[in-house]
Parts: sequence; C-alpha cells; structure tokens
Amino acid sequence: MRFHSLRIAALFGLAALALIANGKKPISAAQLAPPTSPSVALSASPASAPAGQPVMLTWSSTNATSITLEPSVGPVATQGSTIVKPSQSTTYTVTATGPGGSAHATAQVIITPGPSPTAVQKPSQGETTSEQRQMRGLDEQIQEIKSDALRMSAEMSQLEEKLLYPSGTQVAIFVALAKGDTMRLDAVRLQIDGQLVPGPAQGRGATDLRRQCVDRGSQAGRAYRRQA
Repeated sequence: MRFHSLRIAALFGLAALALIANGKKPISAAQLAPPTSPSVALSASPASAPAGQPVMLTWSSTNATSITLEPSVGPVATQGSTIVKPSQSTTYTVTATGPGGSAHATAQVIITPGPSPTAVQKPSQGETTSEQRQMRGLDEQIQEIKSDALRMSAEMSQLEEKLLYPSGTQVAIFVALAKGDTMRLDAVRLQIDGQLVPGPAQGRGATDLRRQCVDRGSQAGRAYRRQA
C-alpha cells in the first residue's frame, strides 16, 4: 500500500515537470541581441558660396526613426535634401534617433565675400577709350543726319517753288496810285482772257499744286533714305 502511494506521487511529479517544460518557449538570438545603433551622413553643395546664394543640403540615415536638421530647418524625412540660403558661414547638424540610440553628422557652409561695388562698376581704361570712340562715332553720324536733313529741306523748298510757281507762268503786275490820292487799295482783281486769276496762295489750282509738291517731296525723301 505504501509503495503504491509513492508510485502515484512520482507520476504526479513527472506530469508537473512535463507541463512546466511545455509552457516555456525557446528564446531566439535576435531577442537576446541589443538594438542596432543608427547612422547618419550629411553633405553641402557647394561647400562655399556668396551670402544669400542657394546651397543644397543632402542627408541619409539607417536604423533611425526620426531626423532633425538644424539650424532653421527642423524635423525632416529619414533621407532627402533641402535648399538653404545662409547669410553667414554656418555649420549644419543632422541628428538621427532610433531604438539603438542617436547619431550626429555635420556639414559646414563657408560664405565667401562678393566683389566690391567699385570693382564691378569702374570700367577699365581700355573699355573707357572704346566707349569714347563709339560716342564720337555716334556724334558724327548724328551730325551727318542733320546735314542731310537740312539739305533735303532746301531741295524740297526749291522743288515746291518750281512746282507752285514755274518760271514760265509767272506774271508781274504793278499798280500805282496817283500822288496825293486819298483812296486806299484793298484788293486787285486780275482777269486774263476773261478768266479771274487767283492769288499766289488762293484758289483750287494753287491747293492742288501744293498737294502735288508735298507728295513729290515725300517720295523724294523716301528715295533718298533708301539710297542712304
């Protein structure tokens, strides 16, 4: 009877050990290893530039969950690029944070001095001499154009005189009053062969002649310009 009780107790002990062994799961090597530390890289292109000119910052990271770029940028994606326009030499810092900790990288942008206003605006002696020669050449051309315009004006005046008052059609009329006559002469009406002769600037015929003179003068001016 006592032997039977010990046997039952041993069986219960073995069953309990089997239940405990089945309840525990095996632990993998990955669960026992610590998290991998993050890494990050940062570059600036170009590394030097005049103040206010665009500079591209480019970064990449591994094993990171958040990235911060300073100064003046803030949180960014785990990899990418952005444009900055620093007014003075600046060192940019990118910080990567992940389960394994944090990592940092920097890139410096150096601001180079621009050319002085005097160096930009002051022309060289050779350039000044060349500009003076060009100005003298322009002045000579303007004087030639003025002379041509005056000569054309004189030629057009002569042409107008010939067209309006041809020498073969001019008639001189002289009217005299007796000495001591109190009558004042206001107008003279002249008839030749029974037809009234208009004054030098009156009548339809004179208007037509003046219009023809202007038209011919314009044509002569255009022909002269084409020849020039």
